[in-house]
Amino acid sequence: MCGKDFTLAGFTLKSGFHFPTFADWKCKQLSGTICLVTSPLKIVSCVLTIKEFKRCLHRFSCNIRVSASVQMPIPPQLHAEIVAAYRSGDLIQALERIERWLLIVPEAWDARLQAGVWSLSLGQAGRAEAHFRLAAAHPDESGQAQAWQGLGKALHDQGRLDAAEAVFRQARAVDPVPALADYHIGLCRLLRGDFQNGWPGYEQRLHVPAFRHRTLDRPRWQGEELSGGRLLILAEQGFGDVIQMVRFVPELVSRFSATQIVLETPQELWSLFQCLTPGVSLFPLGVKLEPGPKDRFVAVASLAGILKIDQERLPGRMPYLAASRKRVDDWNRFFGTHRPAVGVCWAGRASHPQDGSRSCFPEYFSALARIPGVHLFRMQKEMDRRWQPLPGTENLFVADLAPQMSDFAETAAMVAALDLVITVDTSLAHLAGALQRPVWLLLPHVPDWRWLLDGEHSPWYPSMRLFRQTRTGGWPELFERVAGAWQQAQSH
Repeated sequence: MCGKDFTLAGFTLKSGFHFPTFADWKCKQLSGTICLVTSPLKIVSCVLTIKEFKRCLHRFSCNIRVSASVQMPIPPQLHAEIVAAYRSGDLIQALERIERWLLIVPEAWDARLQAGVWSLSLGQAGRAEAHFRLAAAHPDESGQAQAWQGLGKALHDQGRLDAAEAVFRQARAVDPVPALADYHIGLCRLLRGDFQNGWPGYEQRLHVPAFRHRTLDRPRWQGEELSGGRLLILAEQGFGDVIQMVRFVPELVSRFSATQIVLETPQELWSLFQCLTPGVSLFPLGVKLEPGPKDRFVAVASLAGILKIDQERLPGRMPYLAASRKRVDDWNRFFGTHRPAVGVCWAGRASHPQDGSRSCFPEYFSALARIPGVHLFRMQKEMDRRWQPLPGTENLFVADLAPQMSDFAETAAMVAALDLVITVDTSLAHLAGALQRPVWLLLPHVPDWRWLLDGEHSPWYPSMRLFRQTRTGGWPELFERVAGAWQQAQSH
């Protein structure tokens, strides 16, 4: 029997516990010989697995608790398996292994937080909610802010927006960076269609250090009148975000005729954006901007909020992008007799936090491919390993257009020549919408804010039709509706 508490590898053993079969052990011997050096616990000459050690503790009526201040480290072998799975892109295996550890040490809040984050990445918001709720209840305050932020995101991704806002307000109270909670509250409101109250919160993204938004050594433009100098519009987020928001650049050109409008442009969009309103100067992303004394700057996604855009003011002038007529003619000849020609895309950027919910398996397009007369063309570029086609899936497509999608100008010509684009939430959807070409957008049960919560039509793109999951992960039923909509359209 020991006369005082002591901590071993993160476990605090209370005074008064008994090991009848090890009656000759002394407290000093225990404290010096038990340590977690490999995956099993080494106890003198005996080797017990963690599971066996816990069973032994229970059997001999030992009181055990995990110290709130000391984390029991993940055994090296299991840790190596988790790291290997994560680095290989297999989040499912990484999550399953870290949850295996949480069955042994449920109070390991750092592992609990990571499990919540990975669950969100996999599109499993209910699973993430369970992890974040447990993490938020942990007495260690160092992880409270992340736990509340994660819980709010899990509720948001289930469409429980009122509850999500309440949790984000709780996160704001404990987070040293309250801008993150304000940003998420803004997203909840934008998703509801409350643009007026959503834009201010959305603007808080600029003040979240983890988002790494760039600034210039000049005043940020807030909507005030401009006279002289330049307005430098910085690219941000993904290609789709930039395509969506450049619609507002022509308004700035006409409104501030005495100010030069400079649009920072990724190389992939450079040729496409040559068709923007005359008076816009393009500046390549990655080259250092040298602002003048009278210059102002603004992030491109801030334009909607600064201009106080609501649904009544959308979509604006359409189309606001155009494809090369010559390249469109070339692609029309390529598609030839394969009409109707339908371009398809099933996965977005692998690093996107919502990739697990917004991307799907290419095999689902078989619901369309089996309809006589449909000609599907693959427009899928890089993707996470989860969405790689199974053997035989390539037979669904007439041809793979991805190798010819060298930049967005070439992709725009393809889209202009196609009869229809069917895609998940990617930059391809924004491109087709900006060109005012027919596009069917396939959405998860709770989509990104710009697509709102309901309705078949988007205020941003009149040529777009929205197909929404009726439940989380309900891709098969959604594709059956898409196939039915195609057949109905062809019968008229």
